[in-house]
Amino acid sequence: MPDLIRNFCIWCQRPSSDIKLSKDHPIPQWLLEHYGLLDKEIAPAEYRKTEMKVRRHRWARLEVRDACTECNNGWMSQLENEAKTLLLDLAGRSVPIAQLSAQQEEILARWAVKTAFMLHRAAYKPIVIPPTAYESFYLRTNEFPQGTFVFAFQDDNTLDNPINGFQSQDWTIHADYGAVIGVAEQLKRTTKISIRIGRLHLLVAYLGDGGLEPVGWFGVHHPLRPTHCRLWLDAGLKRERITARLESSLMLMHVSLGLGSGVSQSDLQRGWTADFEERHEAAFAKVTMLDQEL
Repeated sequence: MPDLIRNFCIWCQRPSSDIKLSKDHPIPQWLLEHYGLLDKEIAPAEYRKTEMKVRRHRWARLEVRDACTECNNGWMSQLENEAKTLLLDLAGRSVPIAQLSAQQEEILARWAVKTAFMLHRAAYKPIVIPPTAYESFYLRTNEFPQGTFVFAFQDDNTLDNPINGFQSQDWTIHADYGAVIGVAEQLKRTTKISIRIGRLHLLVAYLGDGGLEPVGWFGVHHPLRPTHCRLWLDAGLKRERITARLESSLMLMHVSLGLGSGVSQSDLQRGWTADFEERHEAAFAKVTMLDQEL
């Protein structure tokens, strides 16, 4: 899908003739200030076939002009205020994800979707999340756009760059051979967006309405919304292995989230092979070079 002409608010859908579009910072200024990153230079990158495209600017210049002033200063600002203390507590691991209340999970998941959707607008990659998904999120305050899944994870690392992220359309597919052919076209309308804040990792997967399901890994993907993931793989991963490789937590969480099409939990277990984790390690090694700031 080509990039959209910015002549309306991506959230409320009102035309620019009726509103004033404002600059939105997908990573909020208060969070950058907290970590002292406003003036830090970042190098967002994307691979296009074999060529890597890179642009450089300060964190403070990561912005998009897709939200109207009313949305930006209204419900988006309110959501930031609701999530602020929770995000910092989770990022510092003073609060474990497993101890969150249902209300806290809801706030965290909504913040993750709002932030990931705006990061998607700011990225190099083609826009695949349609305006209808943004409008649905805006209109249905108690629901999430169809095909949107949110996961969380915490690690034990202390890193020099406390905020980072990654976007891709790369998935491990779990499906019958005949179904894989049809899945290939559906994948063009999917994306997954990872966000790391300190020791907190958030992953938003947008799968649209094609019937695809996320396949999570035990011990890595904690489902926030929906609160239950139907399909799981147990890779036998040990926390010490996950956290030993600096950036592995973000990348492992991102790479290992797969997709299922027409498969059951028993199908996944039957299809398990001894080298599955090793193959993901190889995939992790290939994308580590892309693990740069957003």
